[in-house]
Amino acid sequence: MALPGKYARIRIMSETSTAFTEESTTPNADYTIYTIDDRDKKYWDREVDVLVYRNGVLVPEHEYRIQHAGGRIHFWEAQASTDTITVSGAYVTVVTAAECNEYTLTNESEIIDVTVFESDGWRERLAGILGANGTVSGFWVVNNLFTPRLLEQKPLILELQANKDDPEVYAMYVVVESQELAPAVEGAVETSVSWQSDGDILIEQ
Repeated sequence: MALPGKYARIRIMSETSTAFTEESTTPNADYTIYTIDDRDKKYWDREVDVLVYRNGVLVPEHEYRIQHAGGRIHFWEAQASTDTITVSGAYVTVVTAAECNEYTLTNESEIIDVTVFESDGWRERLAGILGANGTVSGFWVVNNLFTPRLLEQKPLILELQANKDDPEVYAMYVVVESQELAPAVEGAVETSVSWQSDGDILIEQ
């Protein structure tokens, strides 16, 4: 069934973050990805160090990578099923981006041509780097939430929902690429912001 666009929602991260200490996590079936249990703290401030503990002992940084938008630790090697992994850092909240009336989201995968002589005349391709881009459009307001981030060249978390009553959320750190203003004599001043993803994309229900 088609969804009415009027129920979509756009939210972006707050200006400040709140510290958290040794929050519990839950592993995936392979014990390689650990997700913070408190989903109110799933967006981590990238300007604050994230510390990972295994059974109360600090884990060296070279053993994992951090997914800030989603609150996840990706270990390079599987952890023991008996290990307890906790995290400390700071989280940000998201607020509704007021006066917006349209957004686009394009998920993309870089396609690499790996055709060789032995391909027998048919092209062969390999999926490469993943990413996303899009735009957010709406009416210009004095407390516009995107302009400061563009001028400061700081990434921000963007959260998109096709239906605010549907729990599925697309969220990611993004870099604001440009902002266009369009005043009209017979209309309100409108603005359009384009963005590019920076890191993992969280798709969560």
